[in-house]
Amino acid sequence: MIKIFKKYTRLFIVIGIVLIISNISNLKTIPKKVYDYEVVIHRDKWGVPHIYGNTDEDVAYGLAYSHAEDDFDTIFEILLASRGISASINGKESAP
Repeated sequence: MIKIFKKYTRLFIVIGIVLIISNISNLKTIPKKVYDYEVVIHRDKWGVPHIYGNTDEDVAYGLAYSHAEDDFDTIFEILLASRGISASINGKESAP
């Protein structure tokens, strides 16, 4: 029984390796999309951002950028908490 199991295990390993090697040539690199946003962020004397862009995507990028300029620490804390890794940075006191 063990000899049969070893025989089939070797067979499956060889078949797996052959399949992987044969499909490596079929893998294509995913082209990177270059994001180029046309956005102007103007801050008034109180520091309020006024965001101007040609499309909604431009304005959304400007909003996120200005938010990150103003309060990146909170964004970073929310990101850590949403990924469940807050304690890895802030210590076990920050774990729920």
